[in-house]
Amino acid sequence: MARAPAKWSIVLTLSGIVLADLGVVLLIRAEHHSSTLEWPILALYLPLLAVPAGILMTIAGTIAWARHFGRAVRLGAAVGFVLAGVLAVFGMDGNPHGSQEISLALVMSGAWFLSLVLIGMAIFKRSGGS
Repeated sequence: MARAPAKWSIVLTLSGIVLADLGVVLLIRAEHHSSTLEWPILALYLPLLAVPAGILMTIAGTIAWARHFGRAVRLGAAVGFVLAGVLAVFGMDGNPHGSQEISLALVMSGAWFLSLVLIGMAIFKRSGGS
């Protein structure tokens, strides 16, 4: 039977997801208000830091979380991340060079990278456990 994952890994994963999502939303809002002086300059650059930081937090938390589970759970999570990336591609519309699409492509790349890491963790799992 697998050990329960540490609570910090789950909190880190969920915090990373929220931070990346918040960054994407802020980039969309900043793009719509970029022609006005309504937004301070920090508000325009903050999302550019939030999206990659959220992705890195999610990757670190998921790897820490996945260490406690067997091959089947890791492969299932990897398939879920690949499908989430595919759905993100179908969710892109409008200007392919806008901040929304670039952010979603970054999130999608992070999800696919994480799925490759999880597949590698499943393949090279140490014996002794499920």
